[in-house]
Amino acid sequence: MNTSEEKKSALREKIVKQRRQLVSTPEVKKRVDAAIVSFAATYVRGLSNPQPRVAAYSPLPNEPGSLLLLEALASQAAEIYLPITESDGSLKWSSYRGRTDLAAGTLGIWQPTGPRYNSNLLRSCDAIFVPATAIDQKGNRLGKGAGYYDRALTNIRGVVPLVGMVYHNEFVPEVPADDLDVPVDVVITNQGVTTIAKG
Repeated sequence: MNTSEEKKSALREKIVKQRRQLVSTPEVKKRVDAAIVSFAATYVRGLSNPQPRVAAYSPLPNEPGSLLLLEALASQAAEIYLPITESDGSLKWSSYRGRTDLAAGTLGIWQPTGPRYNSNLLRSCDAIFVPATAIDQKGNRLGKGAGYYDRALTNIRGVVPLVGMVYHNEFVPEVPADDLDVPVDVVITNQGVTTIAKG
C-alpha cells in the first residue's frame, strides 16, 4: 500500500467511526440530514434549466441525506437517475420512479428496477450528485475505495457540475488524491453550499 492509499484508508476509517456515532443519535442525524436535503433541493431549484435532469444516489443509513434526499430532489427535478453497480466494476443508470420502484442491489444500496443506461447518460444531466466520505477545499473527494464513480465520471469532468455531499466536519482541509480521482465542483453540507474555486 502506498502512502496515499494509507492516508486515504486512515481518513476513511476515522470518518466511518464519526458517522457510526452520528447514527447512534437519531435526532441529531435527522436534523443535519434535513439541512443537507434542504440545501440540495435549493441547489437543484437554482439550476438554469427549469426542468432539470439530475443523477443522484440512494444514501445508505450512515450517509448524508437519508432517503429524504430522493424525495426532495424529485420535488425539484424533472428526471432523476440513480446508479446500479455492475459486477464488472461499472455503473449503469436507471430512472427513479419512486421508493416502491427501488430494490436492494448487490452492495445493499437501493436502486431502480427500470431500463439501464451506461454512463454516457450523465452528459445529458444538469448536475450529478456523488456520494463521498470526505471532500477537501480543492474538491478532492474520498470515496469508499472501489473506484466506481471515478471510472464513471472520468469523461464527464468539466461537462456537468459534480456535487459532493458530506457532513460539515467531513469538509476538510486536505484529502489525499491521485491522478485518477475525479474532484467535485460543488460541496453541500448541513451548513450550506460551497462552489469550489478553480485554478
